[in-house]
Order: sequence, then structure tokens, then C-alpha cells
Amino acid sequence: MTHQIELDFSKDPELEPEIRQTDNLKSSSPDNNSEPALRTVLFLQTDWEMGSCRLARQMRSHGHEVFKVAFHSADYYFRLWAVPVSPYRGKVETWKNWLKAHSEENGIDTYVLYNNKRTYNAIAEELADELGIEVITLEQGLIRPLHVTAYSTKLQPLEEIPELWQRSLSGNWIPEGYPTIPHQKVPVSSAYKFLRFGFFGMISALTRPLFPNYREQQQMGLLFHAKAQLRSLWRLLKSASNDRKIQSLISKDWERDFFLVPLQVPYDKQILLHSEFSDMNEFINKVAESFEREAGSNQKLIFKIHPVDRGYRDYTATITELKQRLGNDRIHLIDRVNLDQLLENAQGVVTINSTLGLTALRHGTPVKALGQAIYDLKELTFRSSLDNFWKSKNRPCMDTVQLFVKVLESTIQGRGTLSRRCFTDAEETGIIWPKNICNIFGFREY
Repeated sequence: MTHQIELDFSKDPELEPEIRQTDNLKSSSPDNNSEPALRTVLFLQTDWEMGSCRLARQMRSHGHEVFKVAFHSADYYFRLWAVPVSPYRGKVETWKNWLKAHSEENGIDTYVLYNNKRTYNAIAEELADELGIEVITLEQGLIRPLHVTAYSTKLQPLEEIPELWQRSLSGNWIPEGYPTIPHQKVPVSSAYKFLRFGFFGMISALTRPLFPNYREQQQMGLLFHAKAQLRSLWRLLKSASNDRKIQSLISKDWERDFFLVPLQVPYDKQILLHSEFSDMNEFINKVAESFEREAGSNQKLIFKIHPVDRGYRDYTATITELKQRLGNDRIHLIDRVNLDQLLENAQGVVTINSTLGLTALRHGTPVKALGQAIYDLKELTFRSSLDNFWKSKNRPCMDTVQLFVKVLESTIQGRGTLSRRCFTDAEETGIIWPKNICNIFGFREY
């Protein structure tokens, strides 16, 4: 269970006005002008901001029949928009059989899920393969912000991206990206996203007894999360002075003399399934040991806390131990520092597979990925060892990075966000969906 130079992310970079359309990308319909077949769609585990509800409404406006499985009380939000909701209160072990019976009873031919690595979604994807059901996977955008990942496992699987990338480099396929974009109604707001996330999460936690068997990547107890949010606020206030100090140094005294290491949420399946690390402390120590061996004595290593993880895990002890070994001026832990300035002035970024890696490339900052990442390609990232990364001066070619962004926008990246309706004239979701998604459901293309 994300990847344009970030001068102003609210504006679109100049795109070629006329680009040859490829005849190689798959389509769900042989004639893009014909109406797609109507579908019977089942929404499974969806986003915690409930933005998928707008997608369900948009599908219904195009004549598709839509259902929802409720795994927790917040999922009943779909009922406010007349989407039939069936609760699942059984154990994970019986989920596959229940889903099979439910799908056959209602004639389901399409599943929609948010993050195909989540427990119930992963099982559903296996079942879909057995029953011939198409799966539409949604995730946070690989390109940040104002993007959402959306793809069909049949028509545009992620495994095809490297092949399409090579074809685009050789000139055999010219990706379009998004040549036209409607007017943006509202900006992307992380605060708004987390507010919705917290609101629906609180409802689910308060009503946990109604769904006692539900499993999520993080535990669901209300007291657990309430304590974490209080710790998060305290740590944010506590780190404010240090963050301001680092902010003043990165663009002056430390310019090109520091490496940025963004920490990730350790229970994320992208870490558990697509990296060698079992937790962030293991990752921190591996990076620091290599830095200690090979980096210059004047270089700094800055670890950045993931905002979602702030109240749940404390890395102070690990960083303090490193400071004692390497010196207080070489190792730093930060929280809220302007990301644009960090990336513009960093000598490089070391990550497992964070979407921040692609954001760094768009800033022209070298990236070393230690896990499996969709942008970890030889034309984009540093391919030699981590030990050699500290000495490298090569920076990514911005034309090449922009070409990769167009590849993603032509295949699996929609413009917009599930948390709010950003674009006017973009139907109920306010999202400009990738071509394949438009072909499947008859959505308007841009």
C-alpha cells in the first residue's frame, strides 16, 4: 500500500499541445466513442476519508450498479448516497467464502478497492482472479500532490510500467500526460484530508464492538489513537524550535552538504512486502552505518519523521545513540520543515520506496531507493551501492524525469484527490481519471 519539478505544484507544467496518441495502450473498448458495457461494481476496503463514495456516485450517474461492503461503521456513509451496504462482521478466515457468495448473488463483475495490499483487499484480489472479476485499484498518488493512483489489474497492471517506460525512451510510444486540465476549484489540503481521516476513524473506533473481528494495518482502539494524537501534538510543539533552526541552515550553511532520509510508516505493506526492513530502526541504522563509513566529514544526515507516524513511534533514542557516535552536528531528526527547500538544497535522498523519492527527482535531487519502487529505474535513480551514493555528484536529467511523469499520467495517475473535489467540470469526484478508467466506466476524458 505513493512518483514535474516542484516550483508550484498547484500549476501544471507546460505540456506539448499536440502529442501523437499511442495505439499500443490497451483499452476496454475497441471503439472509444462507443458506450462501455454497464457494470455491477462492489466497493471493498476504501479510503478512510470516504472519498470513494463520490466515485460510487459518479459510476451510478453513468448507469452502473454499485454496492459496498461495510467493514466498520464509517462505511455506512455510502448509504447517505443510496448505495446498498452489506456489513461483514465475520473473521478474516471466512471472508473469501462470504465474498464469493455475495459476489455471485449480486452478479458482481468489478471490484473497487483502496490499496490492494490491505488484508481483505488482498484476499479479494485472489478471488477476483479465480472468478474473472476485474479489479480497480486506488491508492494515493505517486505524483504529489493533486494525483490519485487508479488502474485496472487487467488492462493496466503496474508490471507493464517498466516496459512502457523503455518504449517511451526509445520513441516507440509517446505518452500524452494531461494536455488539458479544467479549472481547479480548491487547493489540496493535507489538514482537510487528515480531518476527514480522523473524523471517520473516530466513528469507527467508537463503534468497534459492532465489528469486533475487523483487522486493519493499525489497531483500531479509540484510546490507543487518542493517546497517539496527544503525543503527536506534544512532539510537534517540542520539535518546533529545532525545526526552525534546521530550516534556517538548509538553504545557507548546509546547502548541498546534507542528505535527506524520509521515514515511512512501518506497518505499511509497501515496507513489509517490498523491502528487506522489518521496522524503521533497522532502516535508520543501515543508512547511518553506510554514512559513517563513506560520507565526507562535513556532510550531514537528516531523518524526517512521517507525519502520520509522529504520535505512534519515537525514534529519539535511536537518533541520540547515533549522535553520540557520529557527533551532534552530523545526525539530525526533524519534523515540520519546508519540503521544497529540503529537496532543492539536499545533496541526495535515501528512501525505502516513499513517493517522496519521485518528488525529489522532480526537484533534480539524486535518489537512492533501498526497496522496490516504481520509479527505481536506471535512467532515474542511483543504481550503485549505498556506500557509493554519498560520493556521487550526478543529478537526474529533468527532461527524463518529466517523461516518466507523463508515462504515469498516461497510464495509472489521475489528476485530483479523493479527499476533496478539486476540479470543476470533472463530474462528481472532481478527479480527471486515467484513460483506461474512463474507457471502462464511460467517464469524460481530458
